Amino acid sequence: MKKIKTIILLSLTLTSYVFYAQEEIIPLTEISTFDEENNVIYYYKDINNDLSKFLGTWKYEDSNKELIVKFYLKEHNESGGMYYDEVFARFKYTENEIVVYNTMNDTSEANEYRIFGGLIYEDSLNNLSLGYYEPTDIPYDGAVSPSLNLKYLSCDNLGCSPQLKWDIFWTRNKSSEIWPFKIPSNLILTKQ
Repeated sequence: MKKIKTIILLSLTLTSYVFYAQEEIIPLTEISTFDEENNVIYYYKDINNDLSKFLGTWKYEDSNKELIVKFYLKEHNESGGMYYDEVFARFKYTENEIVVYNTMNDTSEANEYRIFGGLIYEDSLNNLSLGYYEPTDIPYDGAVSPSLNLKYLSCDNLGCSPQLKWDIFWTRNKSSEIWPFKIPSNLILTKQ
């Protein structure tokens, strides 16, 4: 009987700890500079709406290629016991009028983590770094994870639209390694 009481008491103590653990809100721009403490739940929040300028539908088009990307925000997204405001994307890439990728209607979790993240720094609020994984059939070594770097280019003239400079970064292990991505690595998207 004494053993059962001890187990119940221990269970209640652990349960109350979980329910009473406080969540500390940290500005998203401090994600790489903040010293985390053990046993604290952190929420890296986009307090100043710095990510909002990247959200929405963007388009790139030339004579034979078209890329449409829809960036959207997930607030309070859990990852590894922490919470983040993160940007995700769905996209459609067409080359020579043939659809190469179309993730626009795929709401699976695997698809959601093709373009995702939200590293934005206080000293460069117009730059955003995201994880990047095309649904390519060309294998590549994941030792250096690819990233998508976006730079927001505002528009100050009447009648023009903001733009995003799109830059895929990936380091090859060998110079002979084939570039595995089909979407161009550098291009300019225009807000739709």
